[in-house]
Amino acid sequence: MRRPQYLSPTALAMFYKDRSAFYLQRMADHPAPGPPQTQPMSIGSAFDAFIKSYLVKELFDQSRPEFDLRTLFENQVEEHNRDWAWKHGAYVFHCYGESGATADLLLELEKAIEEPRFEFTIEGMIPHTSLAEGIPVLGKPDVMFKTEHNWVIYDWKVNGYCAKSPTSPKKGYIKCRDGWNSGNQSKNNGDAHKNCQLGLIDGIFVNTNITLDQVDLTWAAQTGIYGWTLGIPIGSEFVVGIDQLVGKPIGGDYPLIRVASHRCIISAEYQQTLLDRLAKAWSIIHSEHIFDDMTLEDSLQRCITLDNVYKAYEGDTPADKFFRTMNKHRGF
Repeated sequence: MRRPQYLSPTALAMFYKDRSAFYLQRMADHPAPGPPQTQPMSIGSAFDAFIKSYLVKELFDQSRPEFDLRTLFENQVEEHNRDWAWKHGAYVFHCYGESGATADLLLELEKAIEEPRFEFTIEGMIPHTSLAEGIPVLGKPDVMFKTEHNWVIYDWKVNGYCAKSPTSPKKGYIKCRDGWNSGNQSKNNGDAHKNCQLGLIDGIFVNTNITLDQVDLTWAAQTGIYGWTLGIPIGSEFVVGIDQLVGKPIGGDYPLIRVASHRCIISAEYQQTLLDRLAKAWSIIHSEHIFDDMTLEDSLQRCITLDNVYKAYEGDTPADKFFRTMNKHRGF
């Protein structure tokens, strides 16, 4: 059995959502192969490459090799998706610009008192009263910058691009914009959510009526852990944001895109809950009782069973092939 050296927001989410998948990918002596990247996954990665490459050039007025568009794109999009994801990533990037979100983001980045950072890895030790040495964490924020009195952490999400029905933006956004400019924008184009009350934190417009944990717990956990890793005190106020791009199929290859900009803080109460969940996960994965919803004996047997899963990938019988096919979606 392997013991993880750190926890990331993705790992924490998997730990609580699917303990067996977590064990197979991160603790088994012979880790199971991860599932192949899907088209919905690839479109988010492709857009990520387009927007970061563009922002770096705009902000720093120079090319940086690590932010070369093709380099970023090929690092993030698996080969079997690249032809499709290149043209669709370019389309999503165009829609993001048409909505005005790119221009607004650049205005926000002007509030930075230090050089904004993109696509970088951060590591840190998060303190908890139950763990003398703390919890080692690792993250990779999309965008981070510091204003005069605050940290600001942003991320992008592309939801429903390949869906067969429209995807609605999550509640609480400060602005939702159509990603097309053909004179037929929706009547609510540019409006804030009904539960939005705008306020300013260090020159950044935020929704003071709702916290990110009330919008989406996964988003709050991700940005919260990023903030702590930067050294932000647990429970304190800092600005977090998600630009959520949602799709609406209209027939044909390309859906309409709307951009919902979420800007708010994370409540102190949720930050404490998140910290406790992080500490519990770290304690369990360094114990002998990995599956704590069953007896210790059953948990140990479960680990032995999962440790042998890798053997199914070594054979070439019809049963082996069937196993591989049926479990790709879980990462087994």
